[in-house]
Amino acid sequence: MKTYRWAVVGTWILVGLFILTLTLIPGGRAAAPEAVQLQVAKQLVTSQPLIPGTQAVFNILISNTGATTFDIIPLDDTFDTSRLQFVSASPVPPDTVSGGTLHWNDLTQAFGNLAPGDTINLTVTFNVLDTAGLACNTATVAGAQDTVGITAPSTSDEACGTVEVTPTPTATATPTATPTDTPTAT
Repeated sequence: MKTYRWAVVGTWILVGLFILTLTLIPGGRAAAPEAVQLQVAKQLVTSQPLIPGTQAVFNILISNTGATTFDIIPLDDTFDTSRLQFVSASPVPPDTVSGGTLHWNDLTQAFGNLAPGDTINLTVTFNVLDTAGLACNTATVAGAQDTVGITAPSTSDEACGTVEVTPTPTATATPTATPTDTPTAT
């Protein structure tokens, strides 16, 4: 039989009303909702501008900035399919790739539980396509849960790079002299 100790975390409002917020975590201590927190950071590693025919590499960092351990961390990584084409993700490939979304059901299956202060690092690689403009890539964690089933607030971050297309010179016809017969004296 599990025994839990309860702790009350609350805030007094000016009129004297007490607002109770309670989160029970293993060990019998209570934590405020901000104790269940993840942070996502997205970084473009490739130097800019992005050139068609080359690859763009992004890092995704997911950090546990709270006080509880996470055992479910889903991730969606969305990108502009007119400028980027998915190549690979390491060290863990996505569970599904659909249109402009890469989806991992639960990163803890590959990395293990994410303790407070720990970080997961993923690298995602794309081919740069031949469409000029801003190529953005957004990583979002929504529905992450700690070991007692408390869901963390959604968090996301975006990184962008500019795709620069160099115009290809077009061939133009160069006039050539038309040979003519030169009259000769007979």
